[in-house]
Amino acid sequence: MKRTLLIVDDDPRIRTSLASALGVDETEVRVAEDGETALSALGQEPVGVVLTDVKMPGMSGLDLLKMLKERAPDLDVILMTAYDDLPLVAEAMREGAADFLVKPLDLHQLRGVLDRVFEDRQARKRIKAGEADTDKRGAADRLVGRRSHDLRHVQGGGPGDGNPRGQAAAQGGGQVRVLARRGGNAVPMIKVLFFARVREELDCAEL
Repeated sequence: MKRTLLIVDDDPRIRTSLASALGVDETEVRVAEDGETALSALGQEPVGVVLTDVKMPGMSGLDLLKMLKERAPDLDVILMTAYDDLPLVAEAMREGAADFLVKPLDLHQLRGVLDRVFEDRQARKRIKAGEADTDKRGAADRLVGRRSHDLRHVQGGGPGDGNPRGQAAAQGGGQVRVLARRGGNAVPMIKVLFFARVREELDCAEL
């Protein structure tokens, strides 16, 4: 899967060198010279990870992090700075930074961090997809259970055969009451209705 990375730094040399070093294989790299440009670019074309400098004219990297997390909570943001400032690191982590790197950057370390962050993103997507599938299967099981229960009542007999279950079915909704009177044709027709209703409710659950 294609990985998308936005590099935000006011130093054109750093932007160019990082884009050249990281824009390989399956990684697509874009660049922005400041926070405002980055926000504009992301509004037009989202990316998976943002790598931003902290000290920039205008909007700082920390302010950019806060705004990005408000607009796109699932976006991963990595901050980099020339200053080893522990309070700043702590604040960045509280605001949701994926990692914090100190310049000059070690490219081997940076690639490792990016690999980990992109892998974490894919893991989160798989977990969400699995939860959605589990919810869908649970809804299907509940629907099948309810419809099977209704079907057993209808199969119990018609209102005139002395079977209490058939009488109960005859007192139900209009469709079930009519089908229950049809004797031998009741079960096949009820099955068609049953599976059609299951399919309809499953489609609604997917929306």
